[in-house]
Amino acid sequence: MPGISFSTEDTLVSKQGIFELGFFCPGNTEKLFIDARKLRVWSSSLSTPSAYANKAVLLDSGNLVLTNGIDRQWQSFNYPTDTWLPGAMIGFSKSRNTLQKLTSWRNLNDPASGSYPLQLVLRKPNI
Repeated sequence: MPGISFSTEDTLVSKQGIFELGFFCPGNTEKLFIDARKLRVWSSSLSTPSAYANKAVLLDSGNLVLTNGIDRQWQSFNYPTDTWLPGAMIGFSKSRNTLQKLTSWRNLNDPASGSYPLQLVLRKPNI
């Protein structure tokens, strides 16, 4: 990823070709990844790669991983959107203090959160 920029025509393919990730831009919005601390990991407006995460890898599991070459800085399986793949997290993450849920797109052309979430509800048992 260092020195490489992606356009809407480009794709990222997993090592064995199982998954292919395409890029698109609904409107003229900046694309970015942030971590649980709200720090920018990657942004489409960066002219040079960040030292924080400078490599994107699409694994054969479908997990998109941003790494600094040593550690995983961010991974899509911790932040599900509208599609669940085996290994992705759904539930409450204590370490990130976030609810991980699936949410529909607003419509076919707008990936903003839609009206249909799927999430686990944790309840204390009635004793």
